[in-house]
Amino acid sequence: MGNRDGAGKARKGEVELQLDRAELDLLRSALRYLESTLGREEADELKQVQDLEARLDRAAREGRG
Repeated sequence: MGNRDGAGKARKGEVELQLDRAELDLLRSALRYLESTLGREEADELKQVQDLEARLDRAAREGRG
């Protein structure tokens, strides 16, 4: 998702993942479900899920999803 170094490799500590449309849709559905189950006690996790959803949306708009 745009996290490559100059040599085209994923940056340290990051993983690149290729998904087809059906897999991406499934991942988005799972994240939405997870988001709906998190409460105030899991505010940090909720923020991480929301950030990941935003990254997926950006990648899809840029033609990579």
